[in-house]
This record gives sequence, structure tokens and C-alpha cells, in this order.
Amino acid sequence: MSDLQTILKNKIFVFIISLCSIFYTFSYLILPFSTADTTFYALIGRSLLQEHILPYQYVFDHKPFGVYVLYGVWDALTAHLPVGKFTVLALLSLAAFAVMARSIWHTRWLWIFAALVVLGAPFELLAGNTETLLITTELAVIWLTRKGTLATTHHAALLLLAAGVTFGLTVNINYLEGISLLLPVCFLLLANPRPFLNVTVFALGTCGGLAILFSPYLVQGHHALADYFAQQHAFLHAYSAKLSKRIKAVLLLTAYLAVFSPILIKWFRQKCILKTAPAPDTTLLTLWFVSSVPAALLSGHAFSHYSGLWFAPLSIMLVLLAQQKGALPKGALAPACALTLFPAGRKYRQI
Repeated sequence: MSDLQTILKNKIFVFIISLCSIFYTFSYLILPFSTADTTFYALIGRSLLQEHILPYQYVFDHKPFGVYVLYGVWDALTAHLPVGKFTVLALLSLAAFAVMARSIWHTRWLWIFAALVVLGAPFELLAGNTETLLITTELAVIWLTRKGTLATTHHAALLLLAAGVTFGLTVNINYLEGISLLLPVCFLLLANPRPFLNVTVFALGTCGGLAILFSPYLVQGHHALADYFAQQHAFLHAYSAKLSKRIKAVLLLTAYLAVFSPILIKWFRQKCILKTAPAPDTTLLTLWFVSSVPAALLSGHAFSHYSGLWFAPLSIMLVLLAQQKGALPKGALAPACALTLFPAGRKYRQI
């Protein structure tokens, strides 16, 4: 019996955790929005779909084009839902993440989902911000790339093309996806047979995804696409934080990693985490985590939701360790649970 199964046999503990999780989730569902970011995304997306006004010709926000398409479509689909629409989107995204994680690492999807919802509270995963969608689209790219590199030649090309298209589309939800996926995708493309073909097909798919996404700008013409990137460059240059803020961001990230250090120490002590065989999927997960840590620091701002990028692979590490008997140290989750109480407490007071 695994450590987690032993813990779950305590019915009182399970009842308390379940009750707190229900109230915590409900505290998000009763709000029309829990962060201003999602409101801007939906507003710009609505102008895009209904009035055919391309960003940034209506309301300005610095995110890439893809995020407005996605949130605009979701806003249209949930037009009659007065509250909680972005939390519903987040829950669906986390559920999809858990299903794909189960497919690759043979975990129980409910355990992954519960870890993201409960222990992910400090990183505001239920707010429905781009990081919540980003971790799922990252895993979708990893899932498609992995299947493509392991498939026969004919199916491999189609899967890798789909992976590239997905990457081209979703990196424009948030550019940080490119940083988070750098090591795991390179590992999949280069450490498997046909590396040159893998890279070529993936790159073609990426170009295709970008062409599909930016086709409205190409149709409009008149330097519309050049103006779009000029405004992006100007804002992102100004958005980059000063040294003092970057120091705060590093300190915040260090504190978060210290909280989860019992899990990380146990994981990185394993001998198989950086071997291509016999456990390449373990190596893949390790590389994903390593790539995501600097991605969380790239902007230089000490925003907790950026840490959702590295917490996603860490949640899978946690469940994999918990499934092994004796692998998870006793009390390893105590600091994480204590950290979870702070944002949960703030949400409870809003009910």
C-alpha cells in the first residue's frame, strides 16, 4: 500500500480536506471574476469576435493574440453564465491536464487533479488566468510530441505536425510556454529515432499554427502584423521589472521552492531522473520542471501565479512519489498544506 493510500484511509482527514476544497472552490465560483486580467482578455476577445476589431485597436492589454481568441470563444460559449465562468474554464483545464498526465506517467488522474486544486491554491490556479491554461497546453504539446516520436513513420509525421501546430497556437497564449517547453520538447525530438525528421516536421507544424493564428492580420494588410509586434515589443520592454523587483521575485520563488523542498529532494535523489532508459518519461518530467523554474522568473515580477508553471510538473512528481511505498517522507506535505491555508483563508472571507 502506498503512502498516499495510507493517508486516504483516514476518513476524518479526507472529510476535512474535501470540505475545505469544496468551500474554497465555491468561493471562486460565486464571483463573476476573481482577477482583472481575465476580464480584459474576454473584453478584447468579445470585440474581436463580435466587432472584428483586432488587438490592439480597442482596449490594450499586452498579452499575445491567441489569448484573446481563446477567452473570446469561452466568453461566447458561457454568455448566460453570470458568475464563475473562468473558474469553470480552469477546472476543465486542470481536469484535462490530469487525464493527459495519467496517460504519460500512469498516475491516478483524480490525485493529480486534487493536488492542483488544493495545493495549487497559493498560485491562484482556479482564477482562470493564462497560467492555468498554459500548463494544460504545454502538456498537450508534450503528449503529442511524445506519441509522435514513438509512433510509426506515417503516424509520427501527423502527430508531430499536430504538436507543432498546437505549440504555434498556444505559445501565443503566453510566450512563457516557449521557455517551459524548451528542454522537454528538445529531449523528445532529439533523443528518439529520426531526430532531423522530428525537428523538421515539428517546425513546419509550428509555422502552420502561427500562420493560422495570424491570418486575420495578413488579410487586413497595411502593416497590421508589423504594428502588432511593434506594440508588443514596446510594452514588454517597459513591462520588464527593475532589479529591485527581480530580487523580490527570486526571493518569493525561493520561498515557494523551500516549502516543496521535501518533495524535490526526494525526487532528485532518484537515480533514474536523468536517464533516457529505462525511464525516459521520468527524465521528461524532470526537464519540464527545470525549464519551468526560469520561465516563472522571466518577467521579473513577484506574482504568485507565475509559479503555477513549475508547480504543474511538481504535482505529478508528488503523486508519483506518493504511489510508491515509503518514497514520500512523513510530513513532507505539511509545509505545503500550511502554505495553502493562507490563500484559502482569504477566499473564505469573501464568501
